[in-house]
Amino acid sequence: MEHKKIKIYRIRGTALLSAVLAVLFIITGCTGGKPGTVTAAPTGTPNSAEMPTATPDPRPHFAEVNLPFEPTLNYFAAPEAVLEVLTENELQGYPAVVAAYMNYETGVDLPGSKDDYPNLLRLIDMYFPVFFADIYDTTVRFSEGENGCRLEWSYFSSSREEHNTLFHRFENRVAELLKPSEGAKSRIMQAVAVYQKLTTETEYDFNEETVGGESVPVMRHCYDAVTEGLGVCWCFGRSYCFLLCQLGFEALTVHGIAKDLGLHEWTLFKYNDEWYYADPTWDIGGSSLLYYGFTADRRELNGYMKNAVYYMEGENHLAADKFDVSALTFSAFFTGVCYGDSYELDYEGNAVVFHVDNGTEGEELIRFELPADKD
Repeated sequence: MEHKKIKIYRIRGTALLSAVLAVLFIITGCTGGKPGTVTAAPTGTPNSAEMPTATPDPRPHFAEVNLPFEPTLNYFAAPEAVLEVLTENELQGYPAVVAAYMNYETGVDLPGSKDDYPNLLRLIDMYFPVFFADIYDTTVRFSEGENGCRLEWSYFSSSREEHNTLFHRFENRVAELLKPSEGAKSRIMQAVAVYQKLTTETEYDFNEETVGGESVPVMRHCYDAVTEGLGVCWCFGRSYCFLLCQLGFEALTVHGIAKDLGLHEWTLFKYNDEWYYADPTWDIGGSSLLYYGFTADRRELNGYMKNAVYYMEGENHLAADKFDVSALTFSAFFTGVCYGDSYELDYEGNAVVFHVDNGTEGEELIRFELPADKD
């Protein structure tokens, strides 16, 4: 009988690697085409546990509004770093949009001019993605209002009942994406489990449609990445951001332009008092964590320089001025030390196990122990 040769290496997430060889990978950005296809990873069966939930109230800093029903998800989870760059009108306007949408209204009157809301549409897409479950892209627009401006839109549903069905269908889909976090022994295991499911079930899609006789890219959103698994970089980056927020993480996205790769957007999240990057677009397929928990220095190797990576809209909010993304906790992932043909999650051991097929040499297992949560 032939037996597979198995080597097991254990690497702790909290250990610094003394000898690191940078691995060069052929990658593409959002405007540079679809990333390479990789083999889907085994999902495993986590232990059952109560689903982590996020409570919609209280809503710090956002204006209080009356909602027609209590959503199961937290649509007011924008972190402090995002709240700090919002205008006073945006802090008032965002919850007003949420309430208007849930009330099946076709718009909301806002104070000031549209120039007072540079981040409003990004906020909606990233922290209230269900908005695009029932909205035509081309109908979302600012117009003059009675005492300022008005943000208005049109629905494709024909009734409030249908509208609410679409709303709850989205929330049910999010619950499916969060399900792998059940049974995790740490918050970071929850985050990695959801990342694995998201990247396994997504496909890079930059299809075109005919508008006014011309072919233009289909405008997709965080919503499409969550519900259909389709989109481009900003869809995937924002969808992982949204899912992390439902798990109680602070998360947002950053964006930059690299020569030959173009504009790209990815996730920034906080864990154990440190900030990390995660790029689900470049890990599509679910077999890799090459772009999970990586640093700003590592991102520069892809051409996205620190002096040209920003967050949110409006004034130039340079990410390097606000966030220190230098922790090497997960350096084994992005240096190629922990890289295989697939990986699975050891929920009981709070670890990631990579499978490497060495052909006639047999299978090699590389085990990465995730860090423990700080109290």
